[in-house]
Amino acid sequence: MKALAISATMVFNTRQKCVEEGVEAALEDRPRPGAAPKLTEGQCGHIIALACTPAPEGHAHWTLRLLADQVVQSG
Repeated sequence: MKALAISATMVFNTRQKCVEEGVEAALEDRPRPGAAPKLTEGQCGHIIALACTPAPEGHAHWTLRLLADQVVQSG
């Protein structure tokens, strides 16, 4: 368990869900409470695609600030 950085409780709960609901249901990532995501999947995809392009001239790589500035400029 240490190698996976998980607790005995997590193992027990996952095993219990497997028994009660089946393996697929136990491994499914269920929605969690909290604030809604700030970006849509499309917006995330756009930022990831941008980060995979060459960095702007004069920079070795994209930084969060450069990405943010570029996203704001492109609307």
